[in-house]
This record gives sequence, structure tokens and C-alpha cells, in this order.
Amino acid sequence: MAYIAPNSEIALLKNVPLDASYDHTVTFANTTQQYLYFRGKVSDGNGRIFPQNSYQRTSSNKIRLELGMAEAIQYNYLYFRNTSFENKYFYAFITNWEYVNNITTEITYQIDVMQTFLFDYTLKQCFVEREHSNTDAIGENTVPETLEQGEYIIDGTSFFKPYTQYDPTTHEMIVNGDIPSAIFYCTFYEDKDFPIDQVEDHFKKFQGGQAYNVYTGLLPIEKHTPEDVANFIKYAGQSQFKDGIIAAYMCPYTPLTYDLLQWDNFLPRHNTLAGYVPKNKKLLTYPYNCLRVRTDSDSTIYRWEFFGQTVKFRMIGLVVPEPTLVLYPLGYNLPQPSEAALTANRMTIKEFPQFAIDVDVWKVYFAQHGASLVTSMIGSVVETGAKLLALSQGGLAAGGAIMTGITAKGNPVMSPSAPMAGNMSGGLNAGLMPDPVTTLQGASSLTGIATSLAQLYELSQRPPELKGTQTSLVDYSIGAKNFYFDNLCIRPEYARIIDDYFTMFGYATHRVKMPNVHGRPYFNYVQTKACILEANIPEIYKQQIINIFNRGITFWHSENLSSVTLLDNLVGDYTVDNSPS
Repeated sequence: MAYIAPNSEIALLKNVPLDASYDHTVTFANTTQQYLYFRGKVSDGNGRIFPQNSYQRTSSNKIRLELGMAEAIQYNYLYFRNTSFENKYFYAFITNWEYVNNITTEITYQIDVMQTFLFDYTLKQCFVEREHSNTDAIGENTVPETLEQGEYIIDGTSFFKPYTQYDPTTHEMIVNGDIPSAIFYCTFYEDKDFPIDQVEDHFKKFQGGQAYNVYTGLLPIEKHTPEDVANFIKYAGQSQFKDGIIAAYMCPYTPLTYDLLQWDNFLPRHNTLAGYVPKNKKLLTYPYNCLRVRTDSDSTIYRWEFFGQTVKFRMIGLVVPEPTLVLYPLGYNLPQPSEAALTANRMTIKEFPQFAIDVDVWKVYFAQHGASLVTSMIGSVVETGAKLLALSQGGLAAGGAIMTGITAKGNPVMSPSAPMAGNMSGGLNAGLMPDPVTTLQGASSLTGIATSLAQLYELSQRPPELKGTQTSLVDYSIGAKNFYFDNLCIRPEYARIIDDYFTMFGYATHRVKMPNVHGRPYFNYVQTKACILEANIPEIYKQQIINIFNRGITFWHSENLSSVTLLDNLVGDYTVDNSPS
């Protein structure tokens, strides 16, 4: 056998920022750049080369070198190459030093599988638990995390009234000139061609119809000032319709002055958490930062990231059968099949306060409960139906036309093209009730109807002089019966903790994909489950690499550095701007 002179190269290095915990490793563009980094340690005085050594067996994990113990303990890393054989660089952590004699030290090492086989394996698709995403736009990373976030705080509140408008320049609500209304529900309307003091010509009978897809025998009439309210009640009381005011509500908007009873409101996005500016945009999404819309009786959480380019809400105001506000977001949680589907996220405000006027109690009760009373009496006997018809004489009038709007002078616009079924001018008939000639459904049904009739009879006998009740809603009185928009966020203390965690370990991913070993400028963290890789390397080393990925490891990138010597300072420096480029 031919003699081969000892020519295995061994280099001892110090201040290499890697260790056997495999919390960190380094990426290089190619094997040449990798070798130049470690060889550079020798050139700058942080290493020593031993050029002529016997063959080094990786399984032995020990090397004896001619150097004193005092010098040996300065080194934490080594590499070697058996030049005449596999001619491959093996990189290793120095794990121990042992004194042999004054000029000889035995060094124990452990192969650094990540550096030694950095270019010898290929990752396949794995189930990725966590990683740094390649993009970090708001809303792109919403997989839930299991992190303690503390309690919410309110980082700013705005409100939405129809008579205010959001100014995107100043981020303030500005008044647009409208004021709240008093809404009267009447069996008559005002003919604005005649002054209000000409009562016989000014007040005319409303024949009933449809408003906002609801059939009604009542016309809502709005007034804005105390003087207008007083004059309306005064002169209406002098007319033939003195008993025609059925109810009166306070209303926070002026619904009858708009063609479309809807208003749009724009909200600014919040890019801070109570003043804290996060590095990781996931903190600007739910559950760390969200929008709460609340009323006096309800609240709903909306996610900023589910909106489109603008955060926009629409409010619709209805006055039939009573004042109601409906709010829903536009462009929220797309794709949506239609505009109608957006109302799935709606909120509603109703039960606005009534104010006291002369009210016929029978009319109020029937106006509020007539539909349910009619429905409950389906299947009644003939004479029971007849009693109800008799009781309803002189009740609300409803004709055959449809109210489609209000003219500029306040007169109702009637459309005969879609008449109501039947005519209520003389009381209820088959247009609103079933045929009274029906089969008796049983004693219990008759008893229930008798009870309802007794209640109606008692109400109908009450004198019209009884005054309407004055409801007092504190929320309305202090201006709180409204839609309020609260920006909720976690406290800055928790935000910093979570932000640092995201900076170090990326986001929860929970997907089968190619792990992002690269993608960020300076470092990428990857943690897999059931990692799969393809490699022609000894199985013991392959399993070590798989276990490292499943445990989680950070890859620090030398490729973007102007000099590989800067790598020592980079590893472990989480203050660098590692935002996606």
C-alpha cells in the first residue's frame, strides 16, 4: 500500500457565534463563502491552523494537538479536512479540553451538522409550526397565537350621528347642520300649500299606504324646534284631526329630509397600540387591536384587517313603524355575494323616547299591537270576529295607495300602482284579516280570544283625555344613545412583550409548506413538525437535522452583509430591522 503523508488540515477557532444548542446557525451563498468566513478567523487572529495531521475520524470526536492547555481553552470551534480522502470540510463545536502533557492537549468535539451538511440536504414540504413570514402586510397573518395579552384598553373613541360627519384630514367629527327631530305619527298630513294656521286646509286626511316596504296607516311628520312642535300640536288640535296624533318620538336624525335614508361614515385605521408602534404588523390585527362598536344595549367586535382599503360603515334610518337606526360595515370580510349579505354584521338602535301629548290609549295600543292581535285571532268563530270588527270602528284609517315619499312641500307622494289589500276606512276587513267564517279551533283558542277582546274592550273605553306617558331615557338625554366606535388594543406593556416574541420567533403558521429558511433580510426562524428532508448523508446526522428543525432554529444570513466578518456581530442581534424587503 502506498504511503500517504499526513496532510489533514485542522483549524481551531475562537469567538464563533455558534454552539451545540442549535438555537442559531448561519447561512451562506455557497461553500466558498462558508469556508472564507471560518478561514477568516485565522487571518484576523482568532484562530490557528495545524496543516499536517493524520487522518481524522468523525466518529472518534477527539483530536490531539501540539498546544498548551492555556491556549486550547480559548477556542470554541474547529474545522478539519482530510485532503487525500473525502476532501470535505467538517465543522464542529469544541465541547471539552483535556490536558495530556505540557505541550499536548486532547480536544473533544461534536460535529456541527447544520454547517457541515448545509449544502447537502433539501427540505421538502413540512408542517410548519412557526416561521417568519415573507410578507407582513396587515391582515396577511391572522393565525391565532397562544400568548397572554392582558386586558383591553380604549385607545380613542368616535361616534356616528347623521348630523355629524368625519373629517379625514383632522380626524374629527364635524357638524353638518342638521338637528334631531320630533317625529309625530299621525292619521293626517300637512299640505304645505296652506299656512299652518289655516287648519282646515293645512291638515288633510292621510289615506295610508306603504313606507320603506312596510304598510302603515300612520304618516310620520317631523318637527325640529320647540316652537314648531308647539305650533303643530296647537293647530292640529284645532282641526278635525285633533285625535289623529297617535304617538310622538324623539329621533336623533332627520329622516324625512333625505331621498335615501342612509349615511356613510369613514374611520381612520389605528397603526399604534396606545402610542406603541409595533415592528410586527400582526399586532395591528385581532385580538391585539380591534374595533368595538357599541350602543346603549349592545356591542360588536369588528376586525380592522377584515375591511378593504377604507374602513366604512353605513347607517340607515327608518321611521316606520318606529324610529330605528341600522348600522353595518361596507366591504367587510370580503368576498361577499351581495350588498344584502353585508347586513349580516349589522347593529340596531331603537326604542327612542316618546314624549307626552294627548293620546287616545286605544289607538296607541292598536297601532303598536294590531298586527299581533290580528294574527292571534286566525281561526276564530264568526261572532268573535264580529266583536273585534265592532270594536275597531273609528280606528286607524288605511287606504289603497302607497306612500312612496314626501314632496318638497311635505305632502305625501301616493302611488296607486300597488294598492293595499282592502280598505280600512271603515274598520278592519278581509284585507288585513282572514275570513272570519272559520272553524273553531278549540276551547283554549276561544278562551285566548275572549281574553284579548276583554283587554281591547277595556282599552277602548278609556277616555281620550288620558295623557301620553313621558319616557325618560338617560342615554338619549345625555347624547349616548348612538353608535360609538372604540379602538380596543392591548396595553403597551403586553404589546412590547408580544412584539419581541414575534421578532424572535415569527408567527404561528400551522400549514404544510416549504419552510422559510430565507426571506427576511437578516434572520429567519423556522420550527416544523414531522420535518421531511432529502439528503445523501449518514442517517445519524440526517435525524439530527430533522430534530433541529422540529425543535426550532434561527438562520442568520451572511449573504446580505458587506463583509462576512460582520456576521459575528449580527448573530443574536434582534435590534436590526428585519422587516420583509
